[in-house]
Amino acid sequence: MNVKNGSLFLKNLLLTIYPVGEAEAIAHNYMNWFLAKDKTDAGDLELSEEQSYNLKEDSKKLLAGTPLQYVTGEAYFYKESFYVNNDVLIPRPETEELVDIIIKENTSKHVKILDIGTGSGCIAISLQKYLNNAVVEGIDVDEKAVAVAKKNAENLEVKLQLTKRDFLKWKQWQNDKTYDIIVSNPPYIPAKEMNKMDKNVTDHEPHIALFVENEDPIIFYREIANFAKMHLAQKGKIYLETHYDNAETVKELFEENGFAAILRKDMSGNERFVFCSKK
Repeated sequence: MNVKNGSLFLKNLLLTIYPVGEAEAIAHNYMNWFLAKDKTDAGDLELSEEQSYNLKEDSKKLLAGTPLQYVTGEAYFYKESFYVNNDVLIPRPETEELVDIIIKENTSKHVKILDIGTGSGCIAISLQKYLNNAVVEGIDVDEKAVAVAKKNAENLEVKLQLTKRDFLKWKQWQNDKTYDIIVSNPPYIPAKEMNKMDKNVTDHEPHIALFVENEDPIIFYREIANFAKMHLAQKGKIYLETHYDNAETVKELFEENGFAAILRKDMSGNERFVFCSKK
């Protein structure tokens, strides 16, 4: 099998489960990663037996609906390549947009930042790397997620504090710190919506990072509001990503708790972000 035939083989397989444009994009991106990884030039060059085997094994994973980023172990986020596996969410463009807003609004400031639900560390590490004079701390309830974040910090040569902590039990912490910025993209999808979502998400990405109980879909935002009353600096800011169906509810929640709050739409025009500050 040569490179061209390998690419065509993969695309034809993916056409059985994806529309043409998506199948072509996945095949193209996979082959770019595969060729760079194996130092193989594109064209009529023959793949080695090992390369052909690896291509076929990865094709099986992709055909089973495994997201490309989990197959390659790589996701690009805010100028950098992050390691990902199915212990962490694949970083989304909306979250990248959130990071960009934080950096642009706080470039000249010395800030202490807490990232709640850090996952792969994409938010915390990006802020530490690209925001001058920042001191960033990331926390996550899942020890495996923290391990992924630490691996990314090491790979990207970024030093920051990454800790396993259950944020919903923050009142049990011995923490007298105050933060200039609290940022979070917490779980916010009601469990009842699981059957409406793509199976390549629900079958492969960690449910603990996606879903909350139907009875209280804004539980994390309520606790962030309570936490921020004690731990947000006087002129501090809160940057939140949320479900567009609950954005107005989250905004009202923070206003009821004494914060000034605004909504901001994402690149797709959905009310995705809630930004808060102390009055």
